[in-house]
Amino acid sequence: ISACLVGSEMCIRDRLGVLEMMHEKFHSMATARRQRGSVIVNAAIGLLVCVVILGAVQIGYLFYAKRELQRAADFAALAGARALELNGRTAAGCTAAGVAVGSGLTNNKVLGVTATAAGPYCGTWAEASAQDMRFNASSAPYNAVRVVASITPVVLVPGIASTTLTARAVARIGADSAAFSVGCLLYTSPSPRDRQKS
Repeated sequence: ISACLVGSEMCIRDRLGVLEMMHEKFHSMATARRQRGSVIVNAAIGLLVCVVILGAVQIGYLFYAKRELQRAADFAALAGARALELNGRTAAGCTAAGVAVGSGLTNNKVLGVTATAAGPYCGTWAEASAQDMRFNASSAPYNAVRVVASITPVVLVPGIASTTLTARAVARIGADSAAFSVGCLLYTSPSPRDRQKS
């Protein structure tokens, strides 16, 4: 640039080019500084979205685990009641029911985990009692089996404490408590005898 002739058009263009390059370099550095802050904002928003999605997945997972645990407890109670019925309504039958309950929970794993059950397994079912007091853990003769199963599902969101899920089920030996029948009747025409009477 110093070798330019004073007033030369070529020299002025070169100096303008240098000024434009300096302006572009300054402008790109300022833009880079502004964009550096926007990356942090985008990263924070992305992290927040990920946490919300994981939280929703965790809640859905807990509802699914609770439903599967209730299913396993129901099957275990039915297996225990059947064993109690087959082996007598005595202490020996209650022992067989306890084994059947354990086997029922082992065979009906909840999300790959065997649920643990708390006793007593055997008792009596009184229909006339209040809602929460119908099952009574009493002595023989037994007519019902109660299962209280629990699991601790996996936590998907870091920082959240693990939760123990519990399900209760009672199966009773005795007469069927409900009947179901299906019938179909669209139209019946009166018989000739019925028409003559009228």
